[in-house]
Amino acid sequence: YMVPVNHVVILYIDFSKDKRSFKVYENILKVSDSLRLEFVEKRDLYFMRAEDGTDPGLPSHCDPSCPYLRVCKPDG
Repeated sequence: YMVPVNHVVILYIDFSKDKRSFKVYENILKVSDSLRLEFVEKRDLYFMRAEDGTDPGLPSHCDPSCPYLRVCKPDG
């Protein structure tokens, strides 16, 4: 049955300093209809991009811990 679920599970992943182990923490939240619909719209957009092979381009600001930073922006 198609029943809207207005709950989300947020997973926090905490890696050890040596990156060999991690802990997962979860947080279950109730969300509004509008937030759920916004999430579904973005999920569908990202799915279409992945399916079509559309390149979303680079973000305006990159996280310094991004593992792909040296590939996308080799000069910094």
